[in-house]
Amino acid sequence: MGKNYSKFAKVYSAGSYPAYSRFMAERLPDALGRLSYRAKRVLDLACGEGTFALEAEELGFEVTGVDRSEEMVEIAREKTEEAGADANFLQGDMRELSLQGDEFDLVTSWFDSMNYLLTEFDFKKALKTAYDHLRNGGFFIFDVNTIHGLREEWQREECYVQRDDSEVFEIHRTNYNPSRQIAELKITFFRSEAGKWERHEEVHKERGFELGRIKELATDAGFEVRVVWDDLEEFTPPEEESGRVWVALHKETPTQE
Repeated sequence: MGKNYSKFAKVYSAGSYPAYSRFMAERLPDALGRLSYRAKRVLDLACGEGTFALEAEELGFEVTGVDRSEEMVEIAREKTEEAGADANFLQGDMRELSLQGDEFDLVTSWFDSMNYLLTEFDFKKALKTAYDHLRNGGFFIFDVNTIHGLREEWQREECYVQRDDSEVFEIHRTNYNPSRQIAELKITFFRSEAGKWERHEEVHKERGFELGRIKELATDAGFEVRVVWDDLEEFTPPEEESGRVWVALHKETPTQE
């Protein structure tokens, strides 16, 4: 997980990307209803620029967001202040996070943030973070791009223009390494700054994991795999060609005899 978003954070926040976070906040109550679960306190791992947290707060949730990017956290805090909201944002790595004594009803991680964990070791560490910060009976819900999604859907256009307006010109180029199951997205963008265009580039890597292996890692971390969905409208199960899936993991600490 290299340092990304240092220059891209503002472009990300002002672009189309936050729409997915708004969608996740909109669909969260229905997802929890499917689990017959009520949640109040939410820990959002890899929270980005804060859109999900702020939208979820509007629905009555109390959200703490954590992100590795200092720039993303700064934008999230600015948005919170402008909105007069109460969401709390911290800079931190979801593989190493430790909020001593703080338990949450729900932990979330959206927009394929778990795919940025390129090794099983790191994936397991993020699962442990979620488990350790959940109250007994709580849920960790996250999405992941599938191997099919990264290998097929990401590669449909090897090069395309993501954004072209008076402020930003953004190009995406993709490739996929089948032996490592890692997709690479190279983002080249030009941003108009002080009357001139400046060029920046970031490389984002995502790893696909077999769904069966994700379930094994989750079980090893102490979770019960409650359900996996192919979409959040009909809540159907995943298919062979699902590009993205949502996973709901349940924490239930064994009772002491």
